Amino acid sequence: MMEDQKVFTQPYILHALVPPGITCARPAPDGTGVFGADLTLTRLSDFLWDIETSGPATAFIFDTENRLIAHPREPVASVVRAGQKTEMWFTNALDSRYPEVKASADLYQSQKELVFNRNIILDLEGGAWLFRLTRTKEPQTSKPGVSGMDHIITVTAPVSAFTGYITRMWTRI
Repeated sequence: MMEDQKVFTQPYILHALVPPGITCARPAPDGTGVFGADLTLTRLSDFLWDIETSGPATAFIFDTENRLIAHPREPVASVVRAGQKTEMWFTNALDSRYPEVKASADLYQSQKELVFNRNIILDLEGGAWLFRLTRTKEPQTSKPGVSGMDHIITVTAPVSAFTGYITRMWTRI
């Protein structure tokens, strides 16, 4: 790890008694050690639930392999233990029960880099929806098991949530 470089791991099973999570680590300022913090995917999803959004907007995170990493209302990962073997299973964003999650993953898969940091409007369930996808890509490392985070943070909302707000403000004026 280079000086002043932070590293995020891909999700993994942190401990036998807790749900999967990610680790963020960076060298101590004096170079004598490393400071790290573990964050469970459940807590990350709780954080997204706590975000104040306007109306029915939803924020969620998936990765470039369509694994749902955090969502405020949908389970994202499960840990299955069979004897000595432990496996982690992720909800595939393309199989989500939420149409906006499916549409975001499909949008990324069909257009890759073209979708980032743009406002995109799609017809979804008979109405127009606004999508904003932002990629958070951390550098790859040479450390075993630390491949760097490559996630897509998505915020979606029906366009009517914005036009309704504008209409209400207009009638107040």
